[in-house]
Amino acid sequence: MQHKQQGSVLIICLLFMMLITMLALNSARTASFEQRMAHGARDLHTAFQATESALGGGEGWLENRTSRPIPEPASSGCTAPCDLWVLYAQGDFPDTATKTAAWWATNGRAPTETLTVVNTQPRYLIEEQQFAPDSLTVGIGVPAGRWFYRVTSRGTGGTDDAEVLLQTSYVRRF
Repeated sequence: MQHKQQGSVLIICLLFMMLITMLALNSARTASFEQRMAHGARDLHTAFQATESALGGGEGWLENRTSRPIPEPASSGCTAPCDLWVLYAQGDFPDTATKTAAWWATNGRAPTETLTVVNTQPRYLIEEQQFAPDSLTVGIGVPAGRWFYRVTSRGTGGTDDAEVLLQTSYVRRF
């Protein structure tokens, strides 16, 4: 006696194959997403390191001065990038909405070392903030004290999509 085939095994197998295919596609999509996240994290880490390098370049420039550098006001004849600015002479540096990469290329100074792992070389700006005398005694000449500077740096990673801004305060006696 011959039984009529209903094809139920074929349908069940096709359903299982479709389920396995959907799981494989989802796994591939998840792996691709995780790879993009890892690339973004690496790019951000590279940008942070480049920005710290520029920050160190600005601090090193201040450290190597044998006498107090004179800051430039915004109306000075200094052709950007100037070595040292009066506080807020070029605007508020952390305002990234108005400070584009082109603005930083024009107004920021590049550190002495060139980085090969970044898309755009990092830049830094130095502003003189204030002078704090060691005592309140008034006399002739400039009293002994400390000069405070704000060093701001900007860097990017392997792409310009990752951008990092850092600031530090630097104190120096001259």
